[in-house]
Amino acid sequence: MKIALLSGASKNAGDFLIVQRSKELLSYFVKDAQIKEYDRSQKLDSQIDDINSNDVLVFAGGPAYISSMYPQKLPLVEDLNKIKIPFFALAMGWKGQADLPSTIFNYNFTNSSMKLLKRFEMDGFGLGCRDYFSQNVLRRAGITDTTMTGCVAWYDLKCINENKIVNKGKKIKNIYISDPADSRNYRQFLEIIKYCRNKFRDAEVKVIFHRGIKWDSHTPKEQGKSLEKLCYKLKKYGIEYVDISYGNEQFNLYKSCDLHIGYRVHAHIYSLSQRQRTILIEEDGRGAGVDQALGLKQIKAYDCRKIIDSKYRRKLNSILKVNFSSPYVCNELDQYIDELASNDWIQFVWAFERMQYYFTNMRTHINQINKLSESRKD
Repeated sequence: MKIALLSGASKNAGDFLIVQRSKELLSYFVKDAQIKEYDRSQKLDSQIDDINSNDVLVFAGGPAYISSMYPQKLPLVEDLNKIKIPFFALAMGWKGQADLPSTIFNYNFTNSSMKLLKRFEMDGFGLGCRDYFSQNVLRRAGITDTTMTGCVAWYDLKCINENKIVNKGKKIKNIYISDPADSRNYRQFLEIIKYCRNKFRDAEVKVIFHRGIKWDSHTPKEQGKSLEKLCYKLKKYGIEYVDISYGNEQFNLYKSCDLHIGYRVHAHIYSLSQRQRTILIEEDGRGAGVDQALGLKQIKAYDCRKIIDSKYRRKLNSILKVNFSSPYVCNELDQYIDELASNDWIQFVWAFERMQYYFTNMRTHINQINKLSESRKD
């Protein structure tokens, strides 16, 4: 089975993890899978013949169910009919600013994006969704043939049958904190580091950057300068930090920590896939979707009272530099950690069991691809 895989990986380590886990799952479930990657951020016109020589075009994870998904996020080709092979949506998700009802129920797709969504539906596999919020916004748009599969990065095939926490009885000596995507949360981030140092006085605290520590072709100069200032402060405080951008190999670093706390969704779900303890600070609806689906406590980086859904108000707030960060994150963290410890961290066992349940949905969803080779035999 020849599979054309559209990859969204460019710099963020989490995107490389999605591609890697997508390939692992496809290779595991699809008989004789031959996978070739294509960059989904580029137009495919010059590669159309090569694309059409495959059996199926798989869109691999990430925030793709967004209002302007086609052609802004996924340029593909101007005429979708030029792509002759069927489209397969693998565990894609929405990108809501927050998991507020006003965000979910006002989430709309452009007319061109609806054409792509209809193509997915027409090709008959249904649309894989990484969380229930993604499924609900699609249903509101009239796309009803959907499956809640969870994110591909939830599933490490070596650990999928385990539901015990790794090193549960071990004293917490290594805490890894993943960086915020939103620079408005840098001050809050530093407060969390200070909190962890006070809460776990004998532990080593290390920071992991998922999307680099300086500006380049994928990071604006202004953001790069903010990152440099942040790294300077970390050095001043004696905090070790590691940059794991441009690949997924260094996710293995998280295996050596006893507790992950942080903002990166893929640090959170990688840790869960390894059956490790992890607490996510949700910066938007993507993180909320994971925790809601797995029954984990939702700690929001932002103050819900300051979230305005109007794009005009959001632009004004950006100009005025309104601080959206919640002042209660460290209080919530402290309460949650004590609650987890007092209950023997049982909430994670329940989350692992849910992941195992959703894995059966993922298996059923991907197995549909095998029907293509069966239909050719007929």
